Amino acid sequence: MKKNNYILCFSLSLLLLWAQQSMAAEQQCTLQSNALPEQIKDYTQCLDAKLNKVQQQQDSWIQKRTFELAELESETGNTIILSLFKQSINAKDKYIQKSCQWRYMLKQPNSLEAVVTYKECEIAMIEQFIQQLKMGL
Repeated sequence: MKKNNYILCFSLSLLLLWAQQSMAAEQQCTLQSNALPEQIKDYTQCLDAKLNKVQQQQDSWIQKRTFELAELESETGNTIILSLFKQSINAKDKYIQKSCQWRYMLKQPNSLEAVVTYKECEIAMIEQFIQQLKMGL
């Protein structure tokens, strides 16, 4: 049992290290004012790549915290903490979706600007959440 825990902990550590290294090589997405539709398309593709990277990093941190809380649960017998953590993850996902959705709607009928706004919002909120996860237990 302990051997499996060590293997899982080692695997999670490697995953976190990989995620942090991929974030260090992060591509900067820039959009000039008065950009042409083709430039906006390139920018949204860059934002998509950045969003994928921050989601991977977020997933790594969630897995790490889940593992730590599961360990704590097995040590203390307190089953509520892990359950609350998982509920907070679900609530966070809904909050990000709704919060970015109303920003998207503000930019309508300009669909290109609306899409850019939504993606930038989602990236910023996920990055903020990752900082919270990094704070530790």
